Amino acid sequence: MKSWSFSSLNNFETCPHRVTFPYKASTNEAAEEGIRVHSVIEAYLNEENDNNPYPNLPLADLKAQHPMVEAKWGLDKDWQPTDYKEAWLKVVVDAAVLSPTSVTIVDHKTGKREYNQVKHASQLQLYLCVAQAKWPTMEVYKGELYYTTLGIIAASKPYTAPQLQTLRENWTRRGLAMTNATEFPAKPSKSNCRFCNFNTECDYAFELV
Repeated sequence: MKSWSFSSLNNFETCPHRVTFPYKASTNEAAEEGIRVHSVIEAYLNEENDNNPYPNLPLADLKAQHPMVEAKWGLDKDWQPTDYKEAWLKVVVDAAVLSPTSVTIVDHKTGKREYNQVKHASQLQLYLCVAQAKWPTMEVYKGELYYTTLGIIAASKPYTAPQLQTLRENWTRRGLAMTNATEFPAKPSKSNCRFCNFNTECDYAFELV
């Protein structure tokens, strides 16, 4: 594996065999809804549409700050910014706002919050680590999760640059474990296979009834 992202790392750590399948866009209903929601928010923030699609969220305030939208950021193994296509670590940020002293990242979530808090917070933490690598001299790095269905916001604690540099060590270890791997054993289970897009194509898939 030449590169990794939060989603591919999650797949690898759940079942390494998942990442051996060629990439294909998921066609399940939840994924399609996520694509639709992100598209309408992107259009609004980019001033392609004046109608706020989610007035129960502070999208108007976010739009007024002229955020970077659907920003593709790539880093090499030393956490230095590089071309996205050639990057070792790749992230796509829904929205990011820069001030002279801070970076704020906003991630839109269309699914459930319950039981996903740790996963979502972990993803946001990785994005903040990437932001710190790109803008290392900021005083504070903040993140917010916008749950479009629920109409609520979950904010991360503010981080300083030294705090994120320490957290980066764990992400580096996990990313290297994936990109240095030479074997990708399957970990079939009822839970793993039920939520896998490749369960109908995998020779090791747990028999779902």
